[in-house]
Amino acid sequence: SQFSALGQCSTQLCPTCTYGGYCDVTCGYCAAPSPTPSPTMVPTPCTDDDVTVLNVTGYTCSQFSALGQCSTQLCPTCTYGGYCDVTCGYCAAPSPTPSPTMVPTPCTDDDVTVLNVTGYT
Repeated sequence: SQFSALGQCSTQLCPTCTYGGYCDVTCGYCAAPSPTPSPTMVPTPCTDDDVTVLNVTGYTCSQFSALGQCSTQLCPTCTYGGYCDVTCGYCAAPSPTPSPTMVPTPCTDDDVTVLNVTGYT
């Protein structure tokens, strides 16, 4: 651009200058796009509640498991589901939660407008 060749980027075409935004590519005012962050693992809480299951049923998680009652009494949809998930093996592995994707701001030169406004390209 003629403005750039005349050394006018910092005085006429900078982001806060009179003609800011018209020659961002030519004058080097485009920001490098930030990398998209990697997904993070969000663990699902998984515990045994031996105190509650013992008070309600008279058995601990280990006793239920030893009696083979996990699939009939302690499964996620069973009567006492959620009390002995660790002992009975109902804990799901954490799955990645996708992070938001960053959308870069487009960076362009507007030679037509700068020519019409200033007479230079």
